[in-house]
Amino acid sequence: KNQRLERLGSELWTTSGVVAEIKDPNARALLGTLPIELKVREPTAQDIAYTKQFAKGTGDFGFLSQNDLELIALTVQLHRESGGKLKDKPEPLSHQDASLAAPVFDWAPQRADAPPSGSV
Repeated sequence: KNQRLERLGSELWTTSGVVAEIKDPNARALLGTLPIELKVREPTAQDIAYTKQFAKGTGDFGFLSQNDLELIALTVQLHRESGGKLKDKPEPLSHQDASLAAPVFDWAPQRADAPPSGSV
């Protein structure tokens, strides 16, 4: 909240599906107050297909809405157009010893067999 958008870049992009989700008149009015024009663009079919395949590979596909997928695909497209490289598939996570590994998120519940953090 209350982030300075102009610090994130010189252009702001979204999809028409995301804009259509903004139903509240006050929220729509706020779009006109953005310091940078919000540009609307649709991702290519190629980038949507890439995003869907990648999301299936990470296990995220079932948790993403159509608008999520299209916005990620637009990000992929813009990255590719600016000369960025894309991975063919997700890299598997590697854990040397899962019983000693710290939780991926610091707010994740502790494993039942792991000592509480901070204990000796």
